[in-house]
Amino acid sequence: DMTLGRASPVFELGESLRIGMTVSRSAHLYCYYRDAAGAITQIYPNPMQADQPVLSTQALSVPGANAGFSIDLVKPGQESALCIAAGSSLDSLWPESMRGEALSPLAGVSSLEQIAAMAEEKLPGKVSARTIQWQVK
Repeated sequence: DMTLGRASPVFELGESLRIGMTVSRSAHLYCYYRDAAGAITQIYPNPMQADQPVLSTQALSVPGANAGFSIDLVKPGQESALCIAAGSSLDSLWPESMRGEALSPLAGVSSLEQIAAMAEEKLPGKVSARTIQWQVK
């Protein structure tokens, strides 16, 4: 499951985002953030939070309290995040377009739906995807 840690899905410019996640069974977790400009960045795993697999008993926040980075909301518009729970690692299965510099926008990836479809293609029937959306005003 994914949460924004607040009741309202509306954020003010300048606020920081923290996404909470849990998995119903232990899984390899991959999370992506789409900002208001359309740039997509992998936010989990990241250099400061790389535990895999994530255990079903583990609550996870991205960024974590001591992660060393923040997700600052600097442009108005619709934003979203996608988390994929996979039964095994996708690391060696991803195409080159999914292997960017840590916490930097991925080149050649146009949508969160494209990422979810690639994951399902690589591990048919072994992935679960969840998307959450919010507005920045």
